[in-house]
Order: sequence, then C-alpha cells, then structure tokens
Amino acid sequence: MNIPYWKFDPTGNITLLAQGSFPPEERKRLADLLMQLEPDAEQVGFLSPGDGECDLSLTMTGGEFCGNASLSAAAWLLEKRQLPRGDVSLRVSGAPEPVTVSMEKQGDTWLGSLQMPQVQRISMETLPLDGQMLSVPVVWFPGICHCILTSQIARQQAENVIRQWGQFLDTPALGLMLLNEADHLLTPLVWVSGADTLFWENSCASGTSAVGAWLAWKARASIQRDLIQPGGILRIEAGTPSGGPSRLRLTGRVRPMKQGVLVQETSL
Repeated sequence: MNIPYWKFDPTGNITLLAQGSFPPEERKRLADLLMQLEPDAEQVGFLSPGDGECDLSLTMTGGEFCGNASLSAAAWLLEKRQLPRGDVSLRVSGAPEPVTVSMEKQGDTWLGSLQMPQVQRISMETLPLDGQMLSVPVVWFPGICHCILTSQIARQQAENVIRQWGQFLDTPALGLMLLNEADHLLTPLVWVSGADTLFWENSCASGTSAVGAWLAWKARASIQRDLIQPGGILRIEAGTPSGGPSRLRLTGRVRPMKQGVLVQETSL
C-alpha cells in the first residue's frame, strides 16, 4: 500500500498531510513513519473526502485541532483544483463544526485566514512547578488547551512539566505558550497525548488564538496582535463584545514544499 503525502510550511510549523482515513492507532504508526521520512516535520494530518457539509476532512494524528494544518489543507485543495483563491469548508478533528478557510495565492505562498473554534472557557489553574505552586491562565478549546506563561521559565523546565500538567488538566493535547507580552514574542511548546509527540513548534495557530483570547479577556475589549514566533508571524483578531471571547480570526502564510509517497510493504 502506497500512501501519498504532501509537505507544507505554515509559518515554519512544518506539516505533513497524508491521504486516507485510518483508526487512531494506525494514524500513530503511519505518522511515525512519515516523520522518519521528513525529520523536520512537526505534525501529521490525514485527508479524506468531505461530506455534504464540507469540502474536505482533516484528522490530526492525535485527534486534536490544528489551525496551521487547516490552512495547509485548504491550500492543498485549491492547488488541486488549480484555483488562485477561494473559501474551503473543512471538517477538522477537535472542532465541533466545519471550519471555513479563506485563501489567496501570492507568488509561491498562500495567505489564509480562518475563524478558529470557540473558546470553551478561560480559567486560572494552580499548577506545580519545581516544588512550588504557580497560578497559570489556561485557555480551553475542544481537543486542546493552552497554558500561557508570562514569567520566565527555562525550556528544560517546560519540557519536564508539560506532560504532568496535561494529565492534571485531563486534556488530550496541551500547549505551553511562553509569551513576552511587551515585545509580542511567542515561543510554543506542544504535547499531544495520542501521538506522544512533544515539539518546540516554529509557530502554533491554536496557541496564538489562545493568547489572543486571553489578552481580549483581560482587556475586556477586542484586540489585534501580530505575534512573532520562531518561524514567522501569525496575526490574531479576538473580539469580546459581551465580556467573553466570541470571535477568533487567525491569519498566516502557507508554502507548499513537496509531494512524496510512503511505501508500505504488504505481506502475501
């Protein structure tokens, strides 16, 4: 069995999209093989045909939602249809409703934006760190939540604690968003339980959205931010007309990189 895949660069968060619908354990196995083929990849999603409500389905390895992979999937479909722009309706793992992605080709990249899933809630959680208790804002999305850390924490500390915090918060995926609010700098660390992956990501779309939602929640006002991440800039617009997060629109760029094939040996 040969499985075609496509490689994309959405703001440095290198993403592989493979064709096919598979159960969770098979997705994990195939994702491991694909990431061996493409060692700079940070995540893998699987594409399957849409239904009456959407153009295309995207399932991430761990069943989480991913904004960068959604942008990549929309670019993939418009490239396939040879269209320079358009709106793509996606059914994405971790999102309760189809997601609409608006894309426009600009040279060899795509500029895209999408309405991110609704924040479920924002809470303050008391979490252990090196023998002390830390009060941390947590932004909850379907399938993933993000802890926003504005005080200094070493990278090794973050790597040591993220799985513990993810299990404590009982979430299938957790991001630690290291935020320098004054300079608009964001460094994302993401752990996905189902895929058993831990990456310092070059950019994180849902983490960017979480930061935007938290900033709007704090300000009790709509905000726009360009957040500078290791792989580039993602823009988030967050609106809070009734005192809570109600609108999150993310904008970023996607560059198609290559097409490949994962060759699977079959036994007779």
